Amino acid sequence: MSNIYIIKMSEGADTAKKAYRISNLGDFNWDVRTPVSPMPLPEENHEENILVKMEGNSASGNISWKIMEGENNHGTYNINNNQFTEGSTGTTAAKQIREWRDEFVPTSVKARYRIVIQDDSNVVELQDDGTIGGVTFRIDSASPVVWTVQLAFFVGNVVTIFEE
Repeated sequence: MSNIYIIKMSEGADTAKKAYRISNLGDFNWDVRTPVSPMPLPEENHEENILVKMEGNSASGNISWKIMEGENNHGTYNINNNQFTEGSTGTTAAKQIREWRDEFVPTSVKARYRIVIQDDSNVVELQDDGTIGGVTFRIDSASPVVWTVQLAFFVGNVVTIFEE
């Protein structure tokens, strides 16, 4: 089983600030887009089709997982040795969600995040930097102590009109 971490990076430095360990994975979807437009020539067969690439590639990920009572998945991540250390946020689902809301979601245009997937021996299998596009917390009346979380992650550098 792979370990998945969402890491909030420090602004202006390549150091980790906070991290979240996804321990009860529901679904993981990694989407890479390489847009190409086909431009068929009149009176030619398909082998003469011209493929035009006018846009760059993009990647994004959608991850869902469960938050359950008794877990402690907030903490810090050492990017030098790929080690996660649990924090002291608390183990109730409400405390974990509050930590996401108050300390983890992007509040600045300079907020940077890293997603890391590593194997059980802490070898990094996939790593990308980008930002969180949205996070949703949902609870169902059929299971009132288990929260489902969905997170959208966009790979790349955030550029805004506020930068010099």
